[in-house]
Amino acid sequence: MKKLLLLLPILVLRSTAFADDDYHSFVVSTEKEITVSGNRTMKIVNFVQESGGDARVKVTKAGETAIILAASLVDDKMSAEDKNMRIAGPAVVTVTAPAVGNAFITYLLVRD
Repeated sequence: MKKLLLLLPILVLRSTAFADDDYHSFVVSTEKEITVSGNRTMKIVNFVQESGGDARVKVTKAGETAIILAASLVDDKMSAEDKNMRIAGPAVVTVTAPAVGNAFITYLLVRD
């Protein structure tokens, strides 16, 4: 009980610190476009695909486009979390699924 009382203020402060942050998870079967506003940063938590292929994350900023991340297979141990991907807004992020199967992405939008 004593430990719980010591942890309670930390848990309350942690929940209020992340109150403006948004978690999102999507199954992508073709392509999904995500807009990151100027006052947000996108942190990709997980990006995997069901089968081999070319699932990827592409970022467009100021008219320039770059592929920044390829998906890991669901069975692999490597994930986007290991790669620590962060994208500062404003940006348009496009998630593309492989030709066969789906891609799964989980990300956090953090207020700057």
